[in-house]
Amino acid sequence: MSLSNAESLSAAYAAGFWEAAERGVLAIQHCETCGEDQLYPRRRCVTCGAADLTYRPVSGLGSLYSFSTVLANAPSDFIDEMPYTLAIVELDEGPRLLTRIDSDDPAALRCDMPVQCVFRERDGATLPYFVPAAGTDGGPA
Repeated sequence: MSLSNAESLSAAYAAGFWEAAERGVLAIQHCETCGEDQLYPRRRCVTCGAADLTYRPVSGLGSLYSFSTVLANAPSDFIDEMPYTLAIVELDEGPRLLTRIDSDDPAALRCDMPVQCVFRERDGATLPYFVPAAGTDGGPA
């Protein structure tokens, strides 16, 4: 299945996330009832169960919580992109995001290193990727 046909791209409760991404902005859900933030988009707040969720922009800055570089893979939509690095990024605002890391040197990646969000087009969708932050080993100068 291509990304343009994925259900998560068209779910009404995720529209705010994808609309922000189209503008080059990373946004997370915010519960107006209890004040908690969450990411990935959901129909209800995971803390209090309320449906009163809005989206708020975040800095796009975070740290590399965990990662794995895929060197071999069964046939998939991503086989032509190997090797690639999957990661969990902890945003400065708190929530964690499963994402991709773009790095010229995956061997230079380290847990807790600063990263920043960039957006990439893939199969008609604008997706958040992360790169090592400027001035860090493995990041742009």
